[in-house]
Amino acid sequence: MTALICGNCRTENAEDARFCKKCGKRVSDDYIDPDLEQRLYERIETRLTDKWISKDAVEKDMALNAATKLSEWAKLFGIALGVPATIAVGILAFVGIKSTADLASIEAQTAALKKTASDLEAQYKPG
Repeated sequence: MTALICGNCRTENAEDARFCKKCGKRVSDDYIDPDLEQRLYERIETRLTDKWISKDAVEKDMALNAATKLSEWAKLFGIALGVPATIAVGILAFVGIKSTADLASIEAQTAALKKTASDLEAQYKPG
């Protein structure tokens, strides 16, 4: 049995091999017309290129869709937190609290009222 040597990678192949077992190039000249083979390779390469371009377009479209969904969820989350926060700020402004200094002032007033209440309780306690 005579071995065929691949002209591309110099690998020995079986006598009846049509293509190299290592690199896949044609080793037998009588199998296919070289012009036909070249056209076939070009068509395969064109198809593969078209598929990769389509894959890139799909990936970009998926990324755009994901970003759009994320943006919509962020808006919804902002509304869900923003509306109650706005209502709470409105209520606090209505009762006269406009800053954290006002809250500190109210805390001081509460402490003073508690002291007054405990003093009054001590004065009027029987006994």
